[in-house]
Amino acid sequence: MKITITPLYFGKFEDFEKSRFTHQKDVGTKLDVAILAYLIRRGEELYLVDSGTPEPELAKTMDNRAIIDGRSIIDILAEHNVKPEDINTVILTHVHWDHAFNLNYFKHATIYVQKAELQYAVAPLWLDIVPYGYSKKNGQPCWFDGFMQMKVMDGDYILNEDISVYHLPGHTPGMQGVLVNTEEGKYMIASDNLPLYDNWESVRPTAVHVSIQDWYESYLKIRDLADFILPGHDMQVMTRSLYGIKQETK
Repeated sequence: MKITITPLYFGKFEDFEKSRFTHQKDVGTKLDVAILAYLIRRGEELYLVDSGTPEPELAKTMDNRAIIDGRSIIDILAEHNVKPEDINTVILTHVHWDHAFNLNYFKHATIYVQKAELQYAVAPLWLDIVPYGYSKKNGQPCWFDGFMQMKVMDGDYILNEDISVYHLPGHTPGMQGVLVNTEEGKYMIASDNLPLYDNWESVRPTAVHVSIQDWYESYLKIRDLADFILPGHDMQVMTRSLYGIKQETK
């Protein structure tokens, strides 16, 4: 069965302090970072990994970090001839605001999330209040919109013979990655445990974490499972429009 992974670009964070993603490395270096989700096609089946950021006009009224060139999930999916109602499975790697908006468009879908993520999101430490969406100005956290459709998992979970979900704590307690078996090899959609390819290559955690020890154990788990990784915020991801299909070489 043909399986592909399409990166979805929601916009970018401009002049981002790199050391927030590469713990104690490249302090003072600024870069633009992508806001990404991923669409998996498995034959006729569609899976959405993360649901992105607020609609652009809504985002302008909120007190989250400014999104440059923000894009609507409806427009992004339409570029791939997909409507929200075509997607019956949404997998949230975690429920930070830049990964878990737009769940109101998926009232028909099953939304997969880790038990540990929801337990922490209900009462996060003060450092994590804003990432989890608690703000008087912004209203209720975005992940509330999908709460009644959530399938709560407690650890690793096999969706089918080609797609599995793995609990990978570190960035958050309930962080999870999605392993996709393609003709190119096994891709781990690692999200914000590995926000940049640099994290993978230098074996370095993001500075935004709840546990470095958990992060390293999750890193080793990914290394054992995957041939390739897809990060949460690296602009380099968008140099390809499709993953999972072997590239022709000249």
